[in-house]
Amino acid sequence: MTDPTTAGADHLLALLAVVADPATHKARLDELVAQQKAIDEKTAVLNEMAADTRRQNTAAIAATIVLNNRKAALDAREAELNDKARGHEQATSAQKQAAQHTEQKLRQREADLARREAALQARETTVKDMESTAAKARDDAETLKRKLQRQAAAVNVALTT
Repeated sequence: MTDPTTAGADHLLALLAVVADPATHKARLDELVAQQKAIDEKTAVLNEMAADTRRQNTAAIAATIVLNNRKAALDAREAELNDKARGHEQATSAQKQAAQHTEQKLRQREADLARREAALQARETTVKDMESTAAKARDDAETLKRKLQRQAAAVNVALTT
């Protein structure tokens, strides 16, 4: 346990050091305030980026849902067209030509479906990239927060000593 007289003397010496050279202590305090302001600005920017990422992620999820619904409708339509194509194959030659035409449309729709699936996969990749970016931004913000807390603690210690 420290002697109250020694502790008081230490505090008095620290106070005298501040009184003896206030410019140095003021400069250090100004430097720490500037650092805090810069860190607060960076944190605000990171928070804005995270909010934007969340908005984009929500939009991508909504687009994915719409694309999935469209794909299901196209799959149902494709199945329906396949049934019709089989029925047309049993009809007359004119009906066979109509069935061939329907099959060509089906191939076009399958190509459209393949393009949409590729677009869906690209959006899913984009969502994953956004999630990764958001996670990194959160990690960076947390690291920055811890650093600021350490600096604030150091400033408090420096100011109390």
